[in-house]
Amino acid sequence: MGQDETNAGTAYAATTAAGGFIAEAAGVAGPVGAAVAGAAAVGVAVGTGIEYATDGAISDGISDGLLGLVGGEESLAAANAFDDGDYFGVAGHMLAGAAHTIGGAAEDAAGWVGDEAGAAADWVGDEASAAADWVGDAAGSAYDAAGDAYDAASDFVSDVGDFLNPFD
Repeated sequence: MGQDETNAGTAYAATTAAGGFIAEAAGVAGPVGAAVAGAAAVGVAVGTGIEYATDGAISDGISDGLLGLVGGEESLAAANAFDDGDYFGVAGHMLAGAAHTIGGAAEDAAGWVGDEAGAAADWVGDEASAAADWVGDAAGSAYDAAGDAYDAASDFVSDVGDFLNPFD
């Protein structure tokens, strides 16, 4: 018997026992209690079948997703709590890890938004400065052109005056 079959058998036995425990704790006995334990066993069989059919892709994806959400440290703490039978501790570690991951993601998002807003403000400032420089250059050019036109007109008037009054 291979390791997969051993794991499936262990899961079947544990789930059947858990189903029986749930039925007993709920006060359900007789055929209904057996049906609860049987339903749990069928759930394991279906899950195991899906696991084999997908070559572990579903469970791997789920476990990778949970590990990414909860984080390695809290996942280990949750696994240890589970081994100790502290199921509330499992939930606490899973929630704490998820909260930490979500909080870190929110911080990263806020930092990104701040960086992008700063970059946008810098771009607007740079463009405004470039526009002001262009306006200043254009005004300077216009001033120079006006001075040149004045000088040309003044020279022309002076030349006309010299022509009309050569003895001056």
